[in-house]
Amino acid sequence: MTATIACFLRALQTPRDSLRTLFEATAATDPYGMPRVVRTTRFAEAEIAWRGARWLLSLPLSAAAMSRIERTVPALERLNASWLAPCRILRDELLWRDDAGTERSGDLLLERLPAGTDFAEALLRERAERLHAALDRLERELAEAGFAHNNLKAQNLRWTGERFVPLRCRDASLGAVASGDRAAFEALRRC
Repeated sequence: MTATIACFLRALQTPRDSLRTLFEATAATDPYGMPRVVRTTRFAEAEIAWRGARWLLSLPLSAAAMSRIERTVPALERLNASWLAPCRILRDELLWRDDAGTERSGDLLLERLPAGTDFAEALLRERAERLHAALDRLERELAEAGFAHNNLKAQNLRWTGERFVPLRCRDASLGAVASGDRAAFEALRRC
């Protein structure tokens, strides 16, 4: 049984009661004070502050999504590349009750957000040549590592002021053909 987005939202509102490790976390909120939760096809995610850093906290919405990150995260950890944001699976982190009142727990994915801005903000602040050079560098590094992000787009890149760091590497594959993200890089260069 998988936790729902409502369970995730409740946990972000009451972390002391609903999260084992992240009980001191504070979720980014909308103008009404509600945690900002974004839903993708396979995940619900929210940005949080915890231990002096910003993090992306993700709830897998299906067993298939969890299975995918269980394969991907250990491979990313072994890669140990400076251009990757650290991420880890928090086992049994989310505490919730099902409709019958039975206590349950579920796994979450925690990814550290490097200091910096998103891609759109970088476009406003930096020269195009500098950003293109940073994209070229990242493309080379990914190719050299045999790494394909497989979901590379503006929302999944963070600008640190010096480089782009790919986020949400949940669909990444290693040992990939160097051209795996070529079309995505070309689209990013056209922004």
